[in-house]
Amino acid sequence: FAVETGLSSDLPMNWRVKNLDHLSFISNSDAHSPRFVGRNASVFNTDLSFAAIRQALEKNDLERYKGTLDMYPHQGKYHYDGHRKCNICLNPATTAKIDGICPECGRKVTYGVLNRVQELATRPEGYVPQNRHGFKSIIPLADILSEIFEVGPKTKKVTGYYNQAIKALGPELGILLDSSFDEIEKANIPLLAEAVKKMRTGDISIDPGFDGEFGKVKIFSREEKEILRGEKYLLFDLAPRKNKAVKKVKSARKIKSAKKAKPKIKTRQDKIIVNKNQTNQKPVKPKDLLTGLNPEQQRAVDSSARAMIIQAGPGTGKTRTLTAKIAHLVSDKNIDPGSILALTFTNKAAKELELRIEKYLPRSKSTVLSATFHSFCLKLLKQYKDFNAVIADADLRTALIKKIMAKKTVVKRAKGEKVKIKTIRKIDSLISLCKQNLLSPGDDLKGFVEKQEMDDFQKIYSKYQSLCKEQNVADFEDLIFMTVNMFCDDKDILSKIKEKYLYVFIDEYQDLNFGQYELVKLLCNNNHIVVIGDPDQAIYGFRGSDNKYFKCFADDFPDCEMIKLNKNYRSTQTILDASFQMIAKKTESKKISDIGVPNREADRVFSDIKEGKKLIIKETATEYAEAVAIGKMIEKLVGGISFFSMDAGKIDLDGQKEYAFSDFAILYRTSKQCETFIKVFEQEGIPFQAADKKNIYDIDGIKQLFSFCRIISKSASSLDFDIASDHFGQEVYKKDIENSWETRLNNLLHGIQNGNNETCIKIICEKTGLKEIIDKDNKTKQIFDQLLSFAGLYNDFKSFLDAVALNQDADIIEYKTQKVSLLTMHTAKGLEFPVVF
Repeated sequence: FAVETGLSSDLPMNWRVKNLDHLSFISNSDAHSPRFVGRNASVFNTDLSFAAIRQALEKNDLERYKGTLDMYPHQGKYHYDGHRKCNICLNPATTAKIDGICPECGRKVTYGVLNRVQELATRPEGYVPQNRHGFKSIIPLADILSEIFEVGPKTKKVTGYYNQAIKALGPELGILLDSSFDEIEKANIPLLAEAVKKMRTGDISIDPGFDGEFGKVKIFSREEKEILRGEKYLLFDLAPRKNKAVKKVKSARKIKSAKKAKPKIKTRQDKIIVNKNQTNQKPVKPKDLLTGLNPEQQRAVDSSARAMIIQAGPGTGKTRTLTAKIAHLVSDKNIDPGSILALTFTNKAAKELELRIEKYLPRSKSTVLSATFHSFCLKLLKQYKDFNAVIADADLRTALIKKIMAKKTVVKRAKGEKVKIKTIRKIDSLISLCKQNLLSPGDDLKGFVEKQEMDDFQKIYSKYQSLCKEQNVADFEDLIFMTVNMFCDDKDILSKIKEKYLYVFIDEYQDLNFGQYELVKLLCNNNHIVVIGDPDQAIYGFRGSDNKYFKCFADDFPDCEMIKLNKNYRSTQTILDASFQMIAKKTESKKISDIGVPNREADRVFSDIKEGKKLIIKETATEYAEAVAIGKMIEKLVGGISFFSMDAGKIDLDGQKEYAFSDFAILYRTSKQCETFIKVFEQEGIPFQAADKKNIYDIDGIKQLFSFCRIISKSASSLDFDIASDHFGQEVYKKDIENSWETRLNNLLHGIQNGNNETCIKIICEKTGLKEIIDKDNKTKQIFDQLLSFAGLYNDFKSFLDAVALNQDADIIEYKTQKVSLLTMHTAKGLEFPVVF
């Protein structure tokens, strides 16, 4: 009989949905911290008892329940649609006209709450039902004072005037709603009476929130303040006017406030091109495309060298440079986009590059291929070798090695001696290392395997390869190994690929391993090649990467052009100075100097961002104490999570900037260190996400789901059948073995054949009983929902499963979710966060 509107909506938004007419609406503040209490409220004229309040709501009594007080929902971070990075803010009507595509970058915009209301609405905007409860919009007193004095709402100045107002006039809601303007004047707070008057009449302007950016309510224009200051407050000084470029905005939407006043609602867009055929425009001219490039970037884009190596320090705009170079080739040099290949190391990097390129290029029959090394090789193997093997994950590789090790004929061991998981993981790593270096079991493995272990390892490696072939399995590193072998064995295929991809761009070139290096040399012999990277960012040596390939590029391509990008656009000079000290110190050591850059000072990166806080170095006694200390700092920076935090004095109200949980990242060396943070954050109620593919895909409910998907797509391994059998029980296992799973498969397949991936997965969960397991745990349910959305991007199970197999830890992180990110140093490479521990 009653529902809560939430901070993201108010009564006018809910009135548009007819199905809600039978309900009473209430509005509550979040308990984020005590200072927020009362900014949303429900107004009753009853006895102060639960029974009386319930009865007023249940009977929809207009006399005893008076309605709600609400902050403007436009202040929420996801009210309008838009793109934060592009500074584009759209109302739903405009979003619909441009098909939800950002006019700046060409990507899908992030939809806001109002868009969802528009989808559900059965009534026009502005509809007011009869016999409705009251509704008033308010602005918290601290926010009003913050605007008057042009300082943060949690500063000492605002707190002082806030206390002065309460002492002189009484409770905050009384000041905002009931106190006369003459009474408010007596509090002797400049402009407060005028501000409250404008709030009550709705004479305000609003910048709606969008895509994670909070909306802003403005009561006074600068000109109004200056006029009022001159008339009444000769001694009241305004903050100096900021010399900041402000985009012109146009009115987008109007809403009704408490007294039917119409606040001005703004969008942040300068101009929106409403054109459904926008993607068919002519390509952007290079002179527009290249605006803003620095001289070194411009030189890289303009160069006609057949081979080019760009040494780009962190934050120096390497993706922008690559994008501009590719778009310049297509737009100005008339190069077919289908002849351009861009290779990266993560799916996220590939997708980002693809979207940036699409921003500048027209939609045509041929497009630039942006892919990871492994996904590119998988594409070629499917195209030329009818590759349909299962790509083994860590669990399957471990199971296969364990099966081999269980046979005493392969490896001798004492009676009763069990194979340690540590040993299995070591063998798995060695097999991967051999494949990265294009070494088969019969090759000379010296330098990779200890002499005393050589015979046993070669037997295991050989048996492993045989077992993979028998079960139609290929592991991650096989993809490049098999592709290089295909090129070496069939020169016709290599020629076709080289003729197709005449221009090859490679990101993070310092991270190449030997297999990738050989692949590049085969692809780019006599073709155009542009590589970009930074030897100081070579941190994947444990995976077989070696920055020597970056340093020998000039030997491989003697006439190459070399360019250095050293202007950082991301970090403060303080951070760059600190990082340079560490890198320079490392270079001095003998171990590093052999491969170090000769002129360290010449490679130094600089920034024009001179201001910024100092780096904090904090030492704690234990790992647990470290996690607790970081949790407290996060709590402080988001403004407090609980009443206890405020009562215990944990929160400093003088800070002027609040962060969202998604603004924080915690970096550590090994995944093992993550466990302490998970434990502490769960205790403290701090939302988090760990960038650990295994931690996400290997939990109960999800692991079985993947096995059933592989079984249905007829790409299952023996491990998948084992997992499925364990799920159904041993008795069913024997029966299913006899029937070759035909009965159970037919039962699962019934009703699935014509469905999309999302529908199929839901049916699988229902018919196998996995739904009950998944629904029991909130974390599992969230992961399941994410997988559903991801699966919907692909046309069939096999493509979906291949994409999952090719995902790496960095691809798991969701950037729009309000959670602290927990990452290893290696996973965090290339990512950006406002606050990093």
